[in-house]
Amino acid sequence: MPSSHPEFISLICAELIRLGPDSLLDVGCGNGKWGFLAREYMDVYRARWARDKQSRIDAIEIFAEYDSELLRAIYSNVYIGDALEVLPTLGHYDAAVCGDMLEHLPRDAGERLLGLLTEHCEVAWVTTPVKWFPSRDWFGNEAERHRELWTAEQLGYYGEVVTGEVLHLLTI
Repeated sequence: MPSSHPEFISLICAELIRLGPDSLLDVGCGNGKWGFLAREYMDVYRARWARDKQSRIDAIEIFAEYDSELLRAIYSNVYIGDALEVLPTLGHYDAAVCGDMLEHLPRDAGERLLGLLTEHCEVAWVTTPVKWFPSRDWFGNEAERHRELWTAEQLGYYGEVVTGEVLHLLTI
């Protein structure tokens, strides 16, 4: 579904405040939750109007049907396409969020995405479920199906992992 579990929202938002990035990429933005929160803590929290979009907050979304006026209002840019193809064309970001998206990729594609995040971002937060559960094609989106379960040990190769009740949080 074009949403993600809220387990690590407060931790990631606190890191946005602490680090104060000027640019952020939301990989697999769905309905735009992370973009909205990033706009709050990267602009509004710094006493800047959200509507002015002074921070660059971009999104990649594979499913064009999720594109909306809401996403266009939140994000500086919305790129429709496969993150593995789009991300290499975008340059560098201070931060990235990839919320509950990694499990939708086959293992090799997930590994490539983690490598790209490492190359293109100073810091990236990746959340993925702790336990396997099947997922259907929400809203006709084939990309919504779960394909891989990542363990804390597998994620640990890429950075620091915190395991919660529902999600792993990888910080790259």
